[in-house]
Amino acid sequence: MQEIGHRHGLAQTLHMLAHVDTMSGNAGVAPALFREALTTAREAGNRRRQAFALWTVAMLAVTDGEPERAVRVDAAASAVAE
Repeated sequence: MQEIGHRHGLAQTLHMLAHVDTMSGNAGVAPALFREALTTAREAGNRRRQAFALWTVAMLAVTDGEPERAVRVDAAASAVAE
């Protein structure tokens, strides 16, 4: 998708791959995929996808025992979604 310039689709695909990795127990790879999805969505101007990626990162922060970080990332996601 990157080769054909479909940044919106690439952001969504990266986001979904990160979810699959998380659910498959391969959570170590997921944060990098979520970061790439976030960056790609930002470059594409896709605020909705940016917010989805940030909300997911917030959920991962909770599961990693980082509630303060989760609150900050959730607030950033809400700001992006507005």
